[in-house]
Amino acid sequence: MSFTAVGVKPGSPCELCGGGAAVHCEADAASLCWACDARVHGANFLVARHLRRVACACCHSLDDDRVISGASSPPVRSICRSCGPDAPEFSSSASSPLSSCVSTADSKAGPEDDMEGAATSRVEGGWRRRWARRRRSHR
Repeated sequence: MSFTAVGVKPGSPCELCGGGAAVHCEADAASLCWACDARVHGANFLVARHLRRVACACCHSLDDDRVISGASSPPVRSICRSCGPDAPEFSSSASSPLSSCVSTADSKAGPEDDMEGAATSRVEGGWRRRWARRRRSHR
């Protein structure tokens, strides 16, 4: 699947909560913040398959090199090739080739995150058991 190289407008709001959009889901035609993306794409295994493009933290562009999928993709700060350390204004005399984006996970582990993670694990475990029973019964 190929996406067009459009961007999330700087300061573009999340279509659900109005916060800052960080990802774009082509299947839902929606720009979402990390929290709403986790809620929407964690709803079931079908929507978890949607490919979402992560907006560059600097210029808010979207491209095929920064794609995530899955129910609970962790928030990442993604920088595109144009804005990254190898961009012309940042480059030194010798630079090594990098991937098209530089991503770092934003971790704010606190009690709330631990509870949310535990709840997610319980839900995923329940779905896994239910799916395994269903597969065994259809053999």
